[in-house]
Amino acid sequence: MKSKRTSGCVNSFLVKIFDILNNPNYQDIIKWVSQGKAFEILNLPVFMNEVLPNYFKHKNFSSFIRQLNMYDFHKQPGESYIFNHPLFTSDNPDQLSQIKRKNSSSKNDKNPNEEILTKIRKLRENNGVLENTVEKLENMYDEVTSFNQVLISHLLKCQDREQYLEEALRLSMNYLKGVQEIKVKNT
Repeated sequence: MKSKRTSGCVNSFLVKIFDILNNPNYQDIIKWVSQGKAFEILNLPVFMNEVLPNYFKHKNFSSFIRQLNMYDFHKQPGESYIFNHPLFTSDNPDQLSQIKRKNSSSKNDKNPNEEILTKIRKLRENNGVLENTVEKLENMYDEVTSFNQVLISHLLKCQDREQYLEEALRLSMNYLKGVQEIKVKNT
């Protein structure tokens, strides 16, 4: 299903993203958020394996992210995959033609302080994501440790029960052997 097209020259990458976001079949995978001012990838594996190959002839999410970066999209801080660009909105497809690909000369024209601030912002975002990931891993470690302690406790109880049953079996066998010997002597 194709979206409303804009007049003027619009890069096919941008049109494809716009089409994907407006395709009702993908609403559980990728959708508009923030009142149509950003989009979020909700199910990354399905997005990579089903959506990307249908539109971009590859499953490479890193390549998709590089393309977004080349058009100056920004990932919002946090673990979720939310991206935005001031001109990429759900209610104004005519602005797509105003989104231009960054080129190397514009990078050189940037103020070096801006570049440093941008790098610092990205590092802080990455740091936040890493801190969240470490916290999740620590919680998982605690859960696994607790589960292992429960398993060890059950294992020890099973070993005690096995020893008890072995002792009961040994005593029963000795008793039966004694009974058998008495019967043999009495006959």
